Order: sequence, then C-alpha cells, then structure tokens
Amino acid sequence: MDDLPVKVQDVTFDGATFDHGHRFLADTGFLGERTMVNGTLDPYAEVGDERVRLRLLNASTARIYTFGSDDDRAFDLVGTDGGLLAAPLPRGAGPAGRGPGA
Repeated sequence: MDDLPVKVQDVTFDGATFDHGHRFLADTGFLGERTMVNGTLDPYAEVGDERVRLRLLNASTARIYTFGSDDDRAFDLVGTDGGLLAAPLPRGAGPAGRGPGA
C-alpha cells in the first residue's frame, strides 16, 4: 500500500516570496490567495491501482477544506490526530478544519 503525506496550506505571496505581513492575525488565522500541497503550487503524485493511504493535514490557519474524489467514491477514515480508530470508518467527502490530520 502506498502511503502519501498530503499537507495542504493556503498562502499569499509578495512577489516571489511568502507574504508574512499577517502576523497580527496569528491567533485567528488568515485566508491565503493560493493553495500549496506539500510545499508546491502544482502537486502531482502518480499511483497505481492499489489502495493508497493519504495522510491529510490541514496546515492552513483559518481555511476549512473538503477532501474527496472527483467521482464521489467512498474512502475509509482509519485515524485522526487523536490516533488510530478501533475500525475503519467508511466516509464520503468531508471537511477538515485547521490542525487535525486524517
């Protein structure tokens, strides 16, 4: 089984560098203009037809994402930031707030 970490974060740039001008919002977060996955703006991973484990982490400070597939296939949630679940939990697309990993 392939195991892929997926760190998602919204960011804002000032030219070619990160815009760090939002420090006054550090406690509440801010909404960036672009979305980065694993530190890149153009993420791509090639996988085969076997099962793939995605370790999803919402690293954004304020944005909530809905993770799912284009064809609405179900997936199994096997753990959260609190640890592994007792049994896989079948799910469809669902939200992930800041901080927790799925």
